[in-house]
Amino acid sequence: MSNQKFNKSQVSLALAMPIFFLPILVILPLYLALSLLVLYIAFINLSKKSETGQSQLLASLIVLLITSTLVIATNSTITNNTITGMFTEVMPEEIEKTAQIEVWANTFIETSEENNLIKARLLMDNGSFVSGQEILSYFNDQVQNIQITDNDGYAYFDKNITKLEYKGNQSLYLNPSFIEINYTQTLTRQDFLTVFTDKQFYESNETVNVFGYVSINGSVEVEIIVEKDSQVYKTQTISAENGSYNYNFIVDFTEQGVYTIKVRSIGLINTTAFEYRLPKKLRIEATAFAENIGKTKLKSIIVNGSVFSGDTKIPALIKVKIYNVNGELVLQSQKQIVNNFFFNFTHLPKTYGKYYAEINAETELGNVSETIYFDVLKHLVLKPLIKQEKFNYELGEKIRFQVDAVDEDGNIYSDVNVSAFVVDPDGNVTEANVIADETLPGRFYVELDTEREFRPGVHKLKVRLNYISPNPGEVVVEEEVEFAVGLINV
Repeated sequence: MSNQKFNKSQVSLALAMPIFFLPILVILPLYLALSLLVLYIAFINLSKKSETGQSQLLASLIVLLITSTLVIATNSTITNNTITGMFTEVMPEEIEKTAQIEVWANTFIETSEENNLIKARLLMDNGSFVSGQEILSYFNDQVQNIQITDNDGYAYFDKNITKLEYKGNQSLYLNPSFIEINYTQTLTRQDFLTVFTDKQFYESNETVNVFGYVSINGSVEVEIIVEKDSQVYKTQTISAENGSYNYNFIVDFTEQGVYTIKVRSIGLINTTAFEYRLPKKLRIEATAFAENIGKTKLKSIIVNGSVFSGDTKIPALIKVKIYNVNGELVLQSQKQIVNNFFFNFTHLPKTYGKYYAEINAETELGNVSETIYFDVLKHLVLKPLIKQEKFNYELGEKIRFQVDAVDEDGNIYSDVNVSAFVVDPDGNVTEANVIADETLPGRFYVELDTEREFRPGVHKLKVRLNYISPNPGEVVVEEEVEFAVGLINV
C-alpha cells in the first residue's frame, strides 16, 4: 500500500514537471525547448518498466503534446509578430514581471511651392501629420531659419535654401528626417568700373598712382580726369588691358586741398579723391635780448628759439651772428640742435642802442633765416645832487634845497621820482614837501619853514631817488645832507 502511494506521488510529480517549466520553455528557442522535452520523456521511459510505468509514459506523452503545442504556438507568435504593450506570465507563486518595448515612428518631410515660398509638411510613415515641431532650413549647411509646424503640420520657408531637416522628438518617439532642396540661382552679368590711388595724401612732386578694374577682358579705353572745384587740372585717355588699368602723374599743383579723380569707360563713371598738401614752410621762432651782469658794464646777450617745419620742431645747424648799432659784427657762434637752441653771449658794449641777431638754420628740408632786433641800453647810474645855500639857519628863516637827478656824466635825467624826509636832532622823521621845477624836468626843490617846524639843533635832509634802469629794473638811491637851525656862531 505504501509502495502504491509512492508510485502515485511519483506519477503526479512527473506529470507536473513540464507544466512547472512551461514559462521557461516558452522563452527558449523552439529547437532547444523541444530537445529538453524529448530528453525528459526518454528519461521517464528508461526509469519505468512496470505497468504503472507504462501508464506514466502515456500520461507523459499527453503532457508533452500539450506542452509542445504551447511552446510552438508561443514561439511562432514571438517570431512573426511585433509585441506592443505588456504581457504577464503566471508563476507558481503568482509573481508578475513587466517589460516595456519602445516603438519609434519614422517621419518624412513633404514639400511644395506656394506664393513663392517652400511649403513643408511633416508627416509620419503612416501618413498622419505632426504639428508643433521645429523644422530647420539650411543654405550650404548654414542654418537660415527655424519654423514650427502649424496645426496641419505645415511650415513655410524662403526659397533660398538647400535643405530642410527635422531633428526628431524623443518624447514622442519620432525619428529625424531631412530633405534636400534643389536651389537654383540666375546669374546676370553686371558691368563695373573701379578707381583707386596708392595713397590718400600727397605733397609736391610726389607721384600719384591711379589704378582700377573694368569688367572687360579685352582692351577698352578709360578716360581719367583730375579736377578740383569743377576745374580740370589733368585729363588723359588710356587703355585698360584684360580688365585692369594704371596711370601715373606727378602732382605739382599750386593750390592745396582735395582733388577728385574721375574715370569713364563702358558707359560707367566712378570717382575717388586724394588730398594734396603744399610743402611745409620752414620757419624760425626766436627771441633775443640783453641784460646787465650784476652792477658791471658787461651785458649778457641771449638768443633762443626753435626751427619748425609746419608745426613740427626739426633738427638743424644753427648759426648766430650779433651786430651792433653800427652794423658791425661783434659776436657769433653755431651749434647742432635737435629741438631748441640757446645762445648766451657776454659782451662789453662800446655803443648802445638797436642791435640785431642774424639766425641761420640748415636742415634736411632746406635752409631758413631770421633777423631779430633788440636793445642794448646803457645801465643808468643816477643819484640825487643836493644843493644848499648855507649850513646854519636862523629860527624863522625859510630854507630851500635844490635836488637834481644826475647820471654819471652829470647830466640831469628826467624820468625819476623824488621824495624827501627831515630827521630832527632826536631822530624823528618827517616827510617834506617836494616841488618839481616847471621848466627843467629832473630838478626838484625842498622848502622848509624853520619858524614852525624846527627847534634848535642839527638836522638832516634825506632825499630818496627812484628810477627805472634798463637792467636790473627799478633802482632806489638815497643821499643826505646836514644843516643847523638856531645855533649861535662863536
